[in-house]
Amino acid sequence: IEGILNKISKCEINDLTSQYDIILLAETWLSEKQELNIKNYKAILLNKEKINKFGRNNGGLAILIRNNLCNKVKNIDIKSSNTLWISLESDNKNNEPVQQLHVTSAYGTVTKTILSDGTEVWLNSGSSLTYPQSFKQGQRTVSPSGEAYFKVSSDTSNRFDVIVSDDLVVSAYGTEFNVNSYKEDNTIGVTLIEGNIEVSKADKTGSKNVIPGQHLVYDKDNRYMTMGEANVSVKTGWKDGKMIFRRANMTEVVQRLSRHFNVDIRLEGKELYDYEYSATFTTETLNEILQLLEKTAPIKYSII
Repeated sequence: IEGILNKISKCEINDLTSQYDIILLAETWLSEKQELNIKNYKAILLNKEKINKFGRNNGGLAILIRNNLCNKVKNIDIKSSNTLWISLESDNKNNEPVQQLHVTSAYGTVTKTILSDGTEVWLNSGSSLTYPQSFKQGQRTVSPSGEAYFKVSSDTSNRFDVIVSDDLVVSAYGTEFNVNSYKEDNTIGVTLIEGNIEVSKADKTGSKNVIPGQHLVYDKDNRYMTMGEANVSVKTGWKDGKMIFRRANMTEVVQRLSRHFNVDIRLEGKELYDYEYSATFTTETLNEILQLLEKTAPIKYSII
């Protein structure tokens, strides 16, 4: 609503009705202008109890509301002296569909998007997010695919739910966390950076509260959740353009490189699977990374 509460005294009402949707008329004006038949507006007179609560001990107090808003007024209340609250119904009813948006991060890049409530979301290479154009009252729900980092805007009245899969939901009110949920993986990983989150099964058969610095792993096959300490920089470095490995086996290295660059990398030789590798990459190309691996690990690579 492009509206404003405006107390007026001894002024021409027509000058204000051309600008404002909601106008508060003080007792001085009403004492001089008892006629409230203002074109395109409806007058609502406040009772004596509300007038006294508002800090007015004499005279009258009324609200002028433009006709097209009258049916949307849910409640008029005075919380404290000189503070009047008018609750209006939203134009978007709960039973009306909200347009769903879909954003995908290109391979090799990190994409940031800001939701209607101010929540910031980073998407890793090849990842995507489905979310409503605007959140309904009491409903903040999104669905990621791949890997996403959430910085949830604080709102203790409206929980923020991340539908990670058909089985798992991550809930928060205002916090930062990372979700790794690739469909082809057998597990889902959730790392908490700040605040608190609850990770629960969609069928309500189990849940766990996660604290900062913890990493939760959900096994899709046996539907079991385990907790452990997280190396936060390793889990979330991608958000800042870093690919960090700390004693990672070659299977993990190959998997992350494949996803980041959208290529198929195959390991040949059983001895490579148990080899652990530590490194941090930022702007290196795939060829440059493979050349570094060849120098520091017992591997040889070829591009087909």
